[in-house]
Amino acid sequence: KGTVGDQFARVPFRNNGPIIGVDFQNSVAMVVQQVGFGPTQEIQAFLELDRAKTLKDFEKGLQKLGGASVNMGVVTTKGEIAYYTTGELPLREDLDKGMVNGVPPSFIRDGRGGSDWKPMRKKQPFQTLPTEILPFKEMPKVINPPTGFVVSANNDPIGDTSDNNPVNTKRKNGKSILYLSSFYASGLRASQLTSQIRAAIASNKKISVDMARRFQAAGRMRDAEIFLPFIKQAFDNARNPSAPIQLSTLAGDLRVKEAMERFSKWDLTTPTGLRNGYDSFVPFNQAEPTDDQINNSVCSTIYSIWRSQMVRNVIDAPLVPVKLAGVDGNFGQTA
Repeated sequence: KGTVGDQFARVPFRNNGPIIGVDFQNSVAMVVQQVGFGPTQEIQAFLELDRAKTLKDFEKGLQKLGGASVNMGVVTTKGEIAYYTTGELPLREDLDKGMVNGVPPSFIRDGRGGSDWKPMRKKQPFQTLPTEILPFKEMPKVINPPTGFVVSANNDPIGDTSDNNPVNTKRKNGKSILYLSSFYASGLRASQLTSQIRAAIASNKKISVDMARRFQAAGRMRDAEIFLPFIKQAFDNARNPSAPIQLSTLAGDLRVKEAMERFSKWDLTTPTGLRNGYDSFVPFNQAEPTDDQINNSVCSTIYSIWRSQMVRNVIDAPLVPVKLAGVDGNFGQTA
């Protein structure tokens, strides 16, 4: 309850979060739920992680990281490697029954019941949230994988969203929906890192710290590696005598021909083409850029413009008739 001037509002149910908007005329309020709004054990968790002597010790500390979901990797002195997703993940009433009541959790949901955080029935070890959470054993993790390495770059750890539906994966009980998140990084960086590591292993190279740094800092466009063959094929098709006049005219444009000629020499890197400011571990006092670096820079620009127009025409345009906003930023690549 509270008063604002001569206004009086009764709030019987706040869904464990602050009210960020109120429509007094229709008696509707918007509330934000977040695990971190309650007490958590982050300080204790990091103390235990720093003092862990075994993977079991490390896992115990991880279970006290309740306030936020993060990617956590670990390497032991025995050569063990592991990856974990952390955080207390609240279970929803509807998803626990194997259905979606209204819209998925990534949208503004009806807080009048049926899709709320599920009341606690069984407290998990070290749990602080006063509602039901996903057991730690069901959180994404991998320990000593047969590949011998783990890659994590804010991508979807289990591929749950690869079909553009984050609410169609079942939990281990075969009934409830496993919902982790609707949004991740596109996976392009993780894919590129995986390719680089596999190539190093295949060539019997020992991956040093410096090599790992260069893998991480590599300015190479993974999505261009995927799309460029299709662009080249489309150009070849447009030059076919049987191609529609609109396509043959486009293929005959000297600017398009120049772009395709440049693409044929592009190694997919993204230098600025300038002496200073070019992505490097020694960013200043570089030599003048080579012709290849300048061409790579131009190709990066041409491809990036093509990609933005492709997202606009292929992804955003179909949303206009149904009055939905376009996809912003990196979500365009994800889509």
